[in-house]
Amino acid sequence: WATVYCIAVSMILQLLVVVAQNRKQPAKLVREVIVVLLGIKPIFDAYRVTHNVEKEGGVIDVMGEAVLTKTIESIIEGVPSAILQTVAFLKSGGEAKSAIFTAFVSTLATGFTMSSIAYDFDTSPSRP
Repeated sequence: WATVYCIAVSMILQLLVVVAQNRKQPAKLVREVIVVLLGIKPIFDAYRVTHNVEKEGGVIDVMGEAVLTKTIESIIEGVPSAILQTVAFLKSGGEAKSAIFTAFVSTLATGFTMSSIAYDFDTSPSRP
Protein backbone atom coordinates (compact mmCIF):
# COMPACT_ATOMS: atom_id res chain seq x y z
CA TRP A 1 0.00 0.00 0.00
CA ALA A 2 2.92 2.33 0.53
CA THR A 3 3.52 2.64 -3.21
CA VAL A 4 -0.14 3.43 -3.85
CA TYR A 5 0.00 6.16 -1.21
CA CYS A 6 3.14 7.64 -2.76
CA ILE A 7 1.51 7.75 -6.19
CA ALA A 8 -1.66 9.29 -4.72
CA VAL A 9 0.30 12.01 -2.90
CA SER A 10 2.28 12.72 -6.06
CA MET A 11 -0.90 13.10 -8.11
CA ILE A 12 -2.48 15.35 -5.48
CA LEU A 13 0.56 17.63 -5.49
CA GLN A 14 0.58 17.70 -9.30
CA LEU A 15 -3.12 18.57 -9.25
CA LEU A 16 -2.37 21.48 -6.91
CA VAL A 17 0.25 22.75 -9.38
CA VAL A 18 -2.24 22.42 -12.26
CA VAL A 19 -4.96 24.26 -10.32
CA ALA A 20 -2.54 27.07 -9.42
CA GLN A 21 -1.41 27.36 -13.04
CA ASN A 22 -4.84 27.24 -14.70
CA ARG A 23 -7.33 28.58 -12.15
CA LYS A 24 -8.30 31.48 -14.44
CA GLN A 25 -9.01 29.22 -17.44
CA PRO A 26 -11.64 26.60 -16.49
CA ALA A 27 -11.60 24.68 -19.81
CA LYS A 28 -7.83 24.37 -19.74
CA LEU A 29 -7.97 23.40 -16.06
CA VAL A 30 -10.29 20.46 -16.80
CA ARG A 31 -7.99 19.25 -19.59
CA GLU A 32 -4.90 19.53 -17.39
CA VAL A 33 -6.60 17.67 -14.51
CA ILE A 34 -7.44 14.82 -16.88
CA VAL A 35 -3.82 14.74 -18.09
CA VAL A 36 -2.59 14.43 -14.49
CA LEU A 37 -5.14 11.74 -13.59
CA LEU A 38 -4.12 9.71 -16.65
CA GLY A 39 -0.47 9.99 -15.58
CA ILE A 40 0.71 11.55 -18.82
CA LYS A 41 1.63 15.03 -17.58
CA PRO A 42 5.39 14.47 -18.15
CA ILE A 43 4.69 13.84 -21.83
CA PHE A 44 2.76 17.09 -22.17
CA ASP A 45 5.41 19.01 -20.20
CA ALA A 46 8.20 17.64 -22.39
CA TYR A 47 6.32 18.66 -25.54
CA ARG A 48 5.71 22.17 -24.22
CA VAL A 49 9.33 22.64 -23.20
CA THR A 50 10.82 21.32 -26.44
CA HIS A 51 8.45 23.34 -28.64
CA ASN A 52 8.73 26.55 -26.57
CA VAL A 53 4.98 26.69 -25.95
CA GLU A 54 4.13 29.84 -24.02
CA LYS A 55 1.66 29.62 -21.17
CA GLU A 56 -0.58 32.59 -20.44
CA GLY A 57 -1.88 33.39 -17.00
CA GLY A 58 0.19 30.87 -15.07
CA VAL A 59 2.12 31.49 -11.89
CA ILE A 60 5.31 29.97 -13.34
CA ASP A 61 6.54 29.42 -16.89
CA VAL A 62 6.38 26.12 -18.79
CA MET A 63 9.93 25.12 -17.82
CA GLY A 64 9.24 25.85 -14.15
CA GLU A 65 6.09 23.74 -14.24
CA ALA A 66 7.93 20.83 -15.88
CA VAL A 67 10.73 21.01 -13.32
CA LEU A 68 8.26 21.16 -10.45
CA THR A 69 6.36 18.14 -11.79
CA LYS A 70 9.55 16.11 -12.29
CA THR A 71 10.76 17.01 -8.81
CA ILE A 72 7.45 16.00 -7.22
CA GLU A 73 7.52 12.66 -9.03
CA SER A 74 11.12 11.97 -8.09
CA ILE A 75 10.86 12.89 -4.43
CA ILE A 76 7.39 11.49 -3.72
CA GLU A 77 7.47 8.39 -5.98
CA GLY A 78 11.03 7.51 -7.00
CA VAL A 79 12.92 7.79 -3.73
CA PRO A 80 10.31 5.93 -1.60
CA SER A 81 10.13 3.18 -4.23
CA ALA A 82 13.88 2.62 -4.02
CA ILE A 83 13.72 2.56 -0.24
CA LEU A 84 10.81 0.09 -0.23
CA GLN A 85 12.62 -2.23 -2.63
CA THR A 86 15.77 -2.08 -0.53
CA VAL A 87 13.79 -2.94 2.60
CA ALA A 88 12.15 -5.85 0.77
CA PHE A 89 15.58 -7.13 -0.24
CA LEU A 90 16.95 -6.83 3.29
CA LYS A 91 13.91 -8.52 4.84
CA SER A 92 14.20 -11.42 2.43
CA GLY A 93 17.69 -12.18 3.72
CA GLY A 94 19.16 -11.72 0.26
CA GLU A 95 16.76 -14.19 -1.34
CA ALA A 96 14.82 -11.67 -3.43
CA LYS A 97 17.39 -10.78 -6.08
CA SER A 98 14.75 -8.99 -8.13
CA ALA A 99 14.14 -6.53 -5.27
CA ILE A 100 17.71 -5.26 -5.39
CA PHE A 101 17.53 -4.98 -9.18
CA THR A 102 14.32 -2.91 -9.03
CA ALA A 103 15.80 -0.72 -6.28
CA PHE A 104 18.83 -0.13 -8.51
CA VAL A 105 16.65 0.71 -11.51
CA SER A 106 14.50 3.05 -9.40
CA THR A 107 17.60 4.83 -8.13
CA LEU A 108 18.98 5.17 -11.67
CA ALA A 109 15.65 6.54 -12.94
CA THR A 110 15.51 9.11 -10.14
CA GLY A 111 19.09 10.16 -10.82
CA PHE A 112 18.40 10.44 -14.54
CA THR A 113 15.31 12.55 -13.90
CA MET A 114 17.15 14.94 -11.62
CA SER A 115 20.06 15.27 -14.05
CA SER A 116 17.63 15.89 -16.92
CA ILE A 117 16.17 18.78 -14.90
CA ALA A 118 19.64 20.35 -14.69
CA TYR A 119 20.22 19.70 -18.39
CA ASP A 120 16.86 21.26 -19.31
CA PHE A 121 17.77 24.39 -17.35
CA ASP A 122 21.24 24.59 -18.87
CA THR A 123 20.08 24.21 -22.46
CA SER A 124 16.78 26.10 -22.35
CA PRO A 125 16.73 28.98 -24.85
CA SER A 126 14.37 30.94 -22.57
CA ARG A 127 16.88 31.00 -19.71
CA PRO A 128 19.61 33.69 -19.64
